Amino acid sequence: HNPDFAIPTALEPYPSHGHIDLLPQARGMGIGGQAIRFLETRMRRAGSTGLYLPVDSRNAKALAFYAALGYRSADGVPAGPFIYMVKPAKDFASD
Repeated sequence: HNPDFAIPTALEPYPSHGHIDLLPQARGMGIGGQAIRFLETRMRRAGSTGLYLPVDSRNAKALAFYAALGYRSADGVPAGPFIYMVKPAKDFASD
């Protein structure tokens, strides 16, 4: 827990924070995609304008996974240990 963490200004259009973790044996079965689509649906219904996902910059598989789901790297975020993948609500999965 880091109480001094500040959300970068570039993430303001994406007020919802998402995060999933899957054990290795659960990967590659479509569970992650289902989890993200579920999260997007819930966020859209709640009125969110967008979702951001902090991804370890060394995790190429996760970055490719989120990119395949329509997420892109946020512009204007200082370099660090995380890449912030973002998606506006207008591009969320539909029900």
